[in-house]
Amino acid sequence: MKILVIDDNPQNIQAAEEQLGADHELTLCSSYDEAQEYLTQVEGDVQYHAKRGDSYFAHFWEKGDPWFDVVLTDLFMPPSSSGQGSTEAGQVPYGFVFALAALRRGTKNVAIVTDGNHHDSPLLWAMDLIGFSDSESSIAFNSSTFITCSSMIWDGNQYTVKDWKKALERLLK
Repeated sequence: MKILVIDDNPQNIQAAEEQLGADHELTLCSSYDEAQEYLTQVEGDVQYHAKRGDSYFAHFWEKGDPWFDVVLTDLFMPPSSSGQGSTEAGQVPYGFVFALAALRRGTKNVAIVTDGNHHDSPLLWAMDLIGFSDSESSIAFNSSTFITCSSMIWDGNQYTVKDWKKALERLLK
């Protein structure tokens, strides 16, 4: 599968590569600006720079080409380098915009995967309305599936990095 992962945390990006990179064509974005480039491409643009094993390759998007099969995105990210959208807390919930852009592009499986919990964030608490804390809940858009979830790896003492593999499995079930 062709998977786009968007997350500003370097440890979560590395975890995505370790957990998903061997079995999938993986594209990693670590900022709003990088993600925006992929989510707004037009015919003839480079669709993605994928990594398989130790080599990278480019694919040029042509009309009718399949895009990413899956988009997995963080919810909160730092503001764009353009300075647009800055907040007092320094984080913007771009994940919703990324998810909607991917769905608009026809991506069949989209997930917002966060490391927060609904006890610490009013937005995450409100997201319970769309199934954030329900591991069985998904939303169908036309023929696409969308979920929100918190999926972290527990090392015995603390949560460390996102469990992208578990989030992907949940999205595809």
